[in-house]
Amino acid sequence: MSQKLAIAISGAVSLGSYEAGVIYEIVEAIAQHNTHPDTAEEERIEIDVITGASAGAMTACILSQKLMFEAEALRQPCANALYGPWVEDVDITGLLKLRGQDDPNFSILSSEQIAELGYKYVMQRYAAGQPTPRQRHPAAASSIRLGLAMSNLNGVDYAVEVTDFPNVADPGSRSRRMFTYTRHKDFFTCEIQDQDADDNPKLWQKLEAIARSSGAFPFAFRLLQIQREGSDASFAQSVLSPDRPYSFVYTDGGVFENEPLGLAKDLVDEIDRKHLNHGDRFYLYVAPGAKSSTVNPNINAENATYLNTGAALAGAIFTQARFQNWIATSKINAAIRQFEQQAKELSDVLLKSPQLRMAFSSVADNLLSVLYIQGTSVEQQQQIMLDRNRLRHQFTEEYDRLVYASTKTGVPGEEVAESWLKLVQALEKAQNLGTKDVMTVYAITSEDVELAGEQLFAFGGFLDQSFRKHDYDVGRHKAVHFLQQLQALNQKGKGEGQLYLTNFVPGHNLAPLQPDLGKVDLSKVDLKTRQALKAQLVDRLQRIVDSVEGRIWVRWLLKLSLRIFLSKRLNELLKLE
Repeated sequence: MSQKLAIAISGAVSLGSYEAGVIYEIVEAIAQHNTHPDTAEEERIEIDVITGASAGAMTACILSQKLMFEAEALRQPCANALYGPWVEDVDITGLLKLRGQDDPNFSILSSEQIAELGYKYVMQRYAAGQPTPRQRHPAAASSIRLGLAMSNLNGVDYAVEVTDFPNVADPGSRSRRMFTYTRHKDFFTCEIQDQDADDNPKLWQKLEAIARSSGAFPFAFRLLQIQREGSDASFAQSVLSPDRPYSFVYTDGGVFENEPLGLAKDLVDEIDRKHLNHGDRFYLYVAPGAKSSTVNPNINAENATYLNTGAALAGAIFTQARFQNWIATSKINAAIRQFEQQAKELSDVLLKSPQLRMAFSSVADNLLSVLYIQGTSVEQQQQIMLDRNRLRHQFTEEYDRLVYASTKTGVPGEEVAESWLKLVQALEKAQNLGTKDVMTVYAITSEDVELAGEQLFAFGGFLDQSFRKHDYDVGRHKAVHFLQQLQALNQKGKGEGQLYLTNFVPGHNLAPLQPDLGKVDLSKVDLKTRQALKAQLVDRLQRIVDSVEGRIWVRWLLKLSLRIFLSKRLNELLKLE
């Protein structure tokens, strides 16, 4: 069986150019590896899951379409379907120019330009009515599960059972008590197959709109209204009716899930429902900015003014929310590794003392009868055997070793192995690990100082194409370094828990990086461009004042104060002084 790769792409604003560079190199290396005559079938790598948030959602949408239908659109280093939108096309000149349905009261920048890019790189395929013949990329699986993180500002209600209360008048009866909570973290998933039914404008118009809604950075771009079906997987166990459509307003998907690793794991679980192939399953996390400390030493009891407290609280909430996937992954991996170690230790006990098999079996039977309590007795036995067969496959090496070693001593080897397996099953069930796997996660990240677009809260890349080209090249260089390390590690062959990727030559036509461009001075950006950006920002903030304050004299005073304070701050940020 081939190796499987899930790619999770984080939010990045203008640093989507960095992520595009990383992904191009990775996808191209896999294509070379898969088509190389020395690559065996089980050594192939197939991308079958792609998830994205914010800017990463737009990249994920384009990437999944091109992988499945337009292979050649991803094969050239500086003429591909990721380079185009992120390096060549998305520029501050177009973003400052409002057109069509753009409204200065709703957003600072042009959402119409982003819609034009979505049309060009996703919907253009269907512009002539009949798309070009499909050509699946060598790195793509036969189907790709796409997941896009979303932030639902309307929210969806979910009912949760708290407990059962005895009825005082009738103590023998129980009455269910529920409470309702509203969830704003949302997502959309679908499976894309290499077939006519999935290569159609209706599906991709919906995916493109959802991807744009995930990239609708608050205030910079207008919110998007998206129609959803109550039957969507995101709304499972909600109060929504599965038989009707709903309309919701969405903003940047990175608000609640900027690093969609958990979403990728959920989609992987849909593919490998019995969890038999996690040894050949890998994850790639792509993001600008390394994961590092966000400790805030600047807040203390003496300086905790309203403003400082609010800023510290906002930062703490955002940081805590965005790392939940990593925290969960770390805990699950640690628990599974401990369980596997316990299983091996129990195997060693029976290897030394096979006569303990009866005691092992008796203890395991008692535990399993308590742990498997769902459904009828027949359903319980069926589930017990399904789980045991899965574990027998997972621990084939230990199982066979017990059979062989015990038989040599005159003890029925299969009895010994089965008694051990039952106790291992009880351990797994007690820890609720049966539906969980160790996640082997590779990450390709950068340092902030390496990226030209990191300035202006990651909007800096929009100011100049040379910044975006630099960041794209940084992404390629980072990916090439990762690939070379992986290639060297795999020279001795495929190892357990190790992504095997070796038959490729990375970095085709990769130019050396310009020194210090990551520390570029914004004063080098065209003066009129910086002045236009400042004017637009001041205008939008004054419009906010107009929308919240009705008294003319108060409004005038607020706008004057805002202009004085804001002009000074923007002059510093944009190097206008």
